[in-house]
Amino acid sequence: MKRLVAAIFALLSCPVSAMAQDSETIAVCSESGGYAYYFEGGAVPPGQGGWRPDTIKSGSITLVRQANGTFDVIIGDAAAPRSASSMGGRIIPLPSAGGKIVLLVVYDGVTEQYIFDIASSKHEVIWTSARYGGLIDKAAVFHASCR
Repeated sequence: MKRLVAAIFALLSCPVSAMAQDSETIAVCSESGGYAYYFEGGAVPPGQGGWRPDTIKSGSITLVRQANGTFDVIIGDAAAPRSASSMGGRIIPLPSAGGKIVLLVVYDGVTEQYIFDIASSKHEVIWTSARYGGLIDKAAVFHASCR
């Protein structure tokens, strides 16, 4: 039974741990804070939509470059860390300048854009998230400090 549990754990953690072996960590960013606009409907009752402060406490965002030159984003929150690519996200690098790395990540029902500013003295990420087609539809913009 111990071997079965160990094998299942190894398989579940494989996408992130295997990726980490053949990648370079570009930035590790702390918890995110910002604002979100909640659309009325679904789990948001009438009159409860609109702009609100939004925070992802104890969260992290890690930008990695794979050995083949592609990027991945590792998200850490209340759940175990997981990579955007292992969750089916399509990661599209966008044109950028000034030492910034700009990525668009597209999932079913979610679109995220990350702007990593790692060349300046600020070392930060600004990111947006649009969630639609679920119980809570919202659009948000966040900021996190990076190292």
